[in-house]
Amino acid sequence: GLDRAGRSLVEAALDGAEQVVGPLAQARALVIGAGSMSALAATTLHRLGLGSIAVANRTPARAERLAGAVGGTWLGLEEPGALRAALAEADVVVSCTGAVGAVVDAELLSAARGDRAATRPGPLGAAPQLVVDLALPHDVDPAAGELPGVELVGLDALRRRPARTRGSAAVPQV
Repeated sequence: GLDRAGRSLVEAALDGAEQVVGPLAQARALVIGAGSMSALAATTLHRLGLGSIAVANRTPARAERLAGAVGGTWLGLEEPGALRAALAEADVVVSCTGAVGAVVDAELLSAARGDRAATRPGPLGAAPQLVVDLALPHDVDPAAGELPGVELVGLDALRRRPARTRGSAAVPQV
């Protein structure tokens, strides 16, 4: 049943994004992964009118295909430093890969936020970021949510918002 709840999960995760990152038309998004949930996330971000969308995946052809579908750009996760640079640019990050370990650890995101402070300054050094982790197991190290200026939303947080995730009875089971 989780796949039927996918749309509401992505929308619920992005609920309040403007309060974190400002107007979505000016926001930059990064989608990590290129599977069905990533495609849903990218499509939802596109429909919400985000200023730009980048797609990162370990298989560049899949990233390129998904990015093309939403008028975005793509990058391969195998490129050294590419993920860090993309994280530094992104206002909204949605990660949903099939990886068995963290794709975005706190150290990587902290380094990216340091880079971000130079190009996109904010009140906490770098402009705020919304990081959404829709993967099982987690793609984003939970410690990343403790970084100043980072709002981390994962499946655990979405489980506690039943009114916003209608039709997602499978979330607590997951």
